Amino acid sequence: MCCGCRCGCGVCCFCMQLRLEAEEQLTQEKLWLEQEAQNNEKSLVDHGAVLEALERALKATEAAYLEMADR
Repeated sequence: MCCGCRCGCGVCCFCMQLRLEAEEQLTQEKLWLEQEAQNNEKSLVDHGAVLEALERALKATEAAYLEMADR
């Protein structure tokens, strides 16, 4: 609840200051969230591609091991 205007302007200066600070904080939080969303989009991992790469590496390692064991 507003504490009332003390300077005669019709708007409580203290309450207006609190409102402006809250709006600024909200703006900053929105910007931060937007930046985080952009960063997350850029760093998405294609898990299928990772698994395929691991599969190829495992097959190559297995082949090299078997070749070495046959010697």
